[in-house]
Amino acid sequence: MDHQKCFSYYMYFFFILFITFPHSIPARNMPATTGRLDSTTQSQVMTPRCGVPDNNGLHTTKHYSLVEGRRTWGHSTPCPTWDHSPPLTLTYALSPTHTIHYLKASDIRAALERAFKRWSSVIPVNFIETQDYKHANIRIGFYNGDHGDGVPFGETVLAHASGPISGNLHFNAGCKWAVDFESEKSEVVFDLESVALHEIGHVLGLGHSSIPEAVMWFGGLTSRTKKLDLTLDDINGAQFLYGVNPNIKLDSLSYLFF
Repeated sequence: MDHQKCFSYYMYFFFILFITFPHSIPARNMPATTGRLDSTTQSQVMTPRCGVPDNNGLHTTKHYSLVEGRRTWGHSTPCPTWDHSPPLTLTYALSPTHTIHYLKASDIRAALERAFKRWSSVIPVNFIETQDYKHANIRIGFYNGDHGDGVPFGETVLAHASGPISGNLHFNAGCKWAVDFESEKSEVVFDLESVALHEIGHVLGLGHSSIPEAVMWFGGLTSRTKKLDLTLDDINGAQFLYGVNPNIKLDSLSYLFF
């Protein structure tokens, strides 16, 4: 067996160990709190971000967090997931009416498909597109302002999504979206696939992460940037809820270096 192959096998089992025992990973040092509103903090506050509230007081680990469960008779389930016996299959559909017309529908669907596949590569969940929007598990659309879900869009919110069972994923139609920055001249434009990847995490039941490199980081996304690689923290959270994809491949782990 050549050295390259030996190294590949070593790295595979090394990361499987980390994924299987996430709590063995040491916590990162967090920046000190100064109490002063410095330029970095001001910039972060103004960065467009996800509209899903942060999970203060909810079930959390060192970095990733989980969305709050459904409330029933005064009680809530702290770790909601889609009802499943692995492998789980969820359908998703793009709204035929609530959409944007400056991007091709085929390009939007391709970006969404890539985002869903990134999650399914590490957990035993399959995502299949359907044309039956009404009965799809995950319903995706572009909306302006107050769009009837009780969470109106403002200027600094890119998108929001509901957790398991509800399955709504809404993009802010007031923002400029792109699937290819090279063909987009606008200076203020946001990558559709990157934001979709983050919101799908919420649909699966993940909350926000305290790690800046993580896809599920609470800090938002700046204009003309992409964030398409799941980190170990993102994967730990998803696998806590759904388990490990038994067909996980070595190349799926290449983006764990952060």
